[in-house]
Amino acid sequence: MNRKGFLILIGLLSTSCTVWSEDCAKLQAELRNSLANNDFDTSESLFPKIEQACTQGTFLGEKMLFSRMLAKSAKALVGQGKLEQAEALLNRVNALPWSVNGVRGDIAAKRKDWKEAAQQYHRAFEQLSDSPPLDEHQTLEKTKRWMYQLASEAQLIAEKVDVITDREGNEKILLGERDIQVEESIPVKFDTNSAELTSDGRDSADKLVKSLLGQNQLKQIAVIGHTDERGTDAYNLTLSQRRAETVANYLVANHITVPIKSIGKGESAPKAISDESRYTQEEKWAIQRRVEIETLP
Repeated sequence: MNRKGFLILIGLLSTSCTVWSEDCAKLQAELRNSLANNDFDTSESLFPKIEQACTQGTFLGEKMLFSRMLAKSAKALVGQGKLEQAEALLNRVNALPWSVNGVRGDIAAKRKDWKEAAQQYHRAFEQLSDSPPLDEHQTLEKTKRWMYQLASEAQLIAEKVDVITDREGNEKILLGERDIQVEESIPVKFDTNSAELTSDGRDSADKLVKSLLGQNQLKQIAVIGHTDERGTDAYNLTLSQRRAETVANYLVANHITVPIKSIGKGESAPKAISDESRYTQEEKWAIQRRVEIETLP
């Protein structure tokens, strides 16, 4: 190719890129306008054009924005009690999987399906490292702590430890090593006014044993019992101590060989609740009736 032909080709490429860039910018503006008006149908219809006119990175960024706005709108609908409409929006999200799980947790909590809420919040917690928080004013660490706290509270209200399957297909419980500092609170159910485990209590204790056996670097465990505020201080302190001892003895009987301390705190160390307006009084008491596990590597 002679120099003149080369220059003509460069000129054609430059013109093509300018048109391509202008088309992309125009489509991005249309997308933002439709999102501002919550016109998600129009927004979704623009994506085939954006994929053709823009770079792959830009296209994926706009899909992320679309998903973020869908999830935010779904969360707002949950606050209004419009759960079915919220679910319909979530079904259209194709990015930000953690946010979908987080809002699905809110929906389950509204329906008082605490087992499902714990599952969804936990999945959101596990996925958060892959995606930014929904609220640009929230840090990743703060959002992860919030999701973990909601998962923990839901599990305490459900009064049973549940098994979660992570993205790698491994079974785990809402316990164990985390990349944030949190209280490891679990529901171990006892007979009323008793230190005897119920069948659900034994099931939760079994899952705790399995989790602890998988942590090879443990040197010491503290089992700390807590009650709600009903009853006298002295009674609750004694009951929480007996219950902590029951769990500690269960761990020893099931091959946990590191030193274990049993501590009863009664009602003296209530668990901070994420948002008390979310819960009935009975649910708040359930959150306080807990066993905390402190492990030292």
